[in-house]
Amino acid sequence: MPNKSQIDSETKTPKGDESYLERYNRVRKRIAWGLDINEEEKEFLKKIGEDKEPKREPIEDHAEKVWEAACKGFSYPYEDAPDYDAASTAPPEIKTGERGGRYTEGKTKDGRPYRRYF
Repeated sequence: MPNKSQIDSETKTPKGDESYLERYNRVRKRIAWGLDINEEEKEFLKKIGEDKEPKREPIEDHAEKVWEAACKGFSYPYEDAPDYDAASTAPPEIKTGERGGRYTEGKTKDGRPYRRYF
């Protein structure tokens, strides 16, 4: 993840053939990271109607909010598991083969038995 000094060095000076949209994105990025903008860039924002500087929120706070939102939206498999009887949710029996290999037994969709070695 980039840090503030990297963003500052990348966005401080415009590129030679910078388009209107690239300039807008560069200035907005500087504002979002809490970096200073020069007078020319302030005039550019006034020209396009964004003379009010947005509320600056530190990146760390924003990242924390995004992480919390992502965690709230994620559901773990065991939370959404349907309720089955206890026999079907019991862990599989671990068996040992003739040469010492450990495995569990299962069945394929079409009913054939197979062993899962681990």
